[in-house]
Amino acid sequence: MSLVVSPGNLTPMASRPSAAKKPPAKKAAGSAKAPAKKAAAKKAPAKKAPARKAAAKKAAPKPAPSPTGGIYRLVRAVWLGVAHAVGAVFRGIGQGAKNLDPAHRKDGVALLLLGIALIVAAGTWADLKGPVGDLVEILVTGAFGRLDLLVPILLAVIAVRFIRHPEKPEANGRIVIGLSALVIGVLGQVHIACGSPARGEGMQAIRDAGGLIGWAMATPLSYAMGHMLAVPLLVLLTVFGLLVVTATPVNAIPQRLRQAGVRLGIVRDPARTSSA
Repeated sequence: MSLVVSPGNLTPMASRPSAAKKPPAKKAAGSAKAPAKKAAAKKAPAKKAPARKAAAKKAAPKPAPSPTGGIYRLVRAVWLGVAHAVGAVFRGIGQGAKNLDPAHRKDGVALLLLGIALIVAAGTWADLKGPVGDLVEILVTGAFGRLDLLVPILLAVIAVRFIRHPEKPEANGRIVIGLSALVIGVLGQVHIACGSPARGEGMQAIRDAGGLIGWAMATPLSYAMGHMLAVPLLVLLTVFGLLVVTATPVNAIPQRLRQAGVRLGIVRDPARTSSA
């Protein structure tokens, strides 16, 4: 048997080597693109900040001082000077408030309260005439009614408290709250005791009773539950205010009453009787 080789069978074999040489061309193209990508990946250099202007701007002219500011500072300095002098006089009485830290002083507020107390006293006790007297009658007498005579005393007590014990803000706040509850309870009772005048009867009728404060406190209670329950509630409010002012807990009421009786001479002191 003889093998016959035809020329047609050799042509495919001769063309294979040329086909195998194509991949290196692709690698060369890929390697040529790599430097271009790396060059593109490099960041552009940062731009330099613009140079500042050599010539600086002129400073804006300062505003002219207002004359009212100087007057305010002068009045404030005079007021505080007088207040510190008055406070020194009150603190000189006794020994409890002489060595007071100046940072704790409230002499300005205390002097303001004393001034208001004097004006109110002149309007309620001496029947002050003129616009100031009319203002006192509208505000003080209209609000407190028959008890407007006690308003100057209350203001003076609070002012002296601020002068002598300003370093005790919690106790001062407690006393103010207690006095407020005490006054509101008493004014409500006075309004009911004077016949509970209504707004329709005129403002003068309310001034002759417990004032606007007593009217505002007693009218809703009397309308909701009658005088039989309104009066005991107002009495409880008055007692609550008294306990708050004196810092007396409820369980210490019998002891405080016994001490008050001993001071008044109504009750004998058990310590003295036992020693005798």
